[in-house]
Amino acid sequence: MNHDYVTSLLVQERLAGFRHEAEQDRLGRLARAGQPQQRRWWERLMLFRTVQVTGAHRPAATVAASESPC
Repeated sequence: MNHDYVTSLLVQERLAGFRHEAEQDRLGRLARAGQPQQRRWWERLMLFRTVQVTGAHRPAATVAASESPC
């Protein structure tokens, strides 16, 4: 019985944390409404972003990698 009670308290605490986080996200979206689009949360986790590179403006590393015999 005691184990079930403690488990239910932990679950309720976790759910309250999720609700609080969701409310903060919602308030943040409302505050940013009408402002320029910022990067998505998962783009901050990316190590690099793939960008369309035109021929004249390619970085040297890209040129070297594309001309590599490997």
